[in-house]
Amino acid sequence: MKRTQIISLLLVIWLLSMVAILFGVNKFIDNKIIDLRSEIRDNLEALFEGESSGGALVSNNDGWFFSDFSYNPVRHYKKATKPAKPDTKSIAKIDSKIANQIIDEWKKIMVTYLRCMT
Repeated sequence: MKRTQIISLLLVIWLLSMVAILFGVNKFIDNKIIDLRSEIRDNLEALFEGESSGGALVSNNDGWFFSDFSYNPVRHYKKATKPAKPDTKSIAKIDSKIANQIIDEWKKIMVTYLRCMT
């Protein structure tokens, strides 16, 4: 074979292999996504297993859970009580900035709590 024919043949084989690799990598990524989603679902179910109140319907009275990310009913979760306001009188005597930071953090937690309860 002539040198130009060999180079042409190698170029065609290289191009075909690049196309095959492109489709192969995309297929691998799609399969990996499916596997990881399945694994996430299984792990979440195992994590929250047995944490519901036992009723068929899940409502805001059953516990504190986030509904910002998904509007689907939550089946298994841990109950949470309303966070109590921290006592900062003794801390305020030492440093009022720290006391204000604690109150600000508590307010942020309460906003999140109230948002989840609606």
